Amino acid sequence: MSIARYPNGMPLPSVDGFSIKRVENRFRSETSAGKRVTRQYLSREFDASCTLLLTDAEAGTFEHFVQHKLAGGSLPFEFPVWYAGHVEWRTAVFVNIPEASSLEAGHVEYSLKLKVW
Repeated sequence: MSIARYPNGMPLPSVDGFSIKRVENRFRSETSAGKRVTRQYLSREFDASCTLLLTDAEAGTFEHFVQHKLAGGSLPFEFPVWYAGHVEWRTAVFVNIPEASSLEAGHVEYSLKLKVW
């Protein structure tokens, strides 16, 4: 089974309010020779938060994607991430279920919190 990809034609995450933070993935332990520091994982992991501003139709597509392609948001997927001033496609998984808030008639804003690698 291949990894799902954020739907084509959907808006990119908003640059305003997009944040990405490197996660500490080193393990520290005491040994008889002193402190030992090793990496827990081979990949670099980041915490990201962003917003999506969608029309009602796009919100329906996004909800369908999360519920049916990502098993309610539990599966990893390819997502466009703002990194170093440009967009890169990275593997991501939701930290929590996307939160929706209605801005005005016809538009919905989703707040996303992701683990990205």
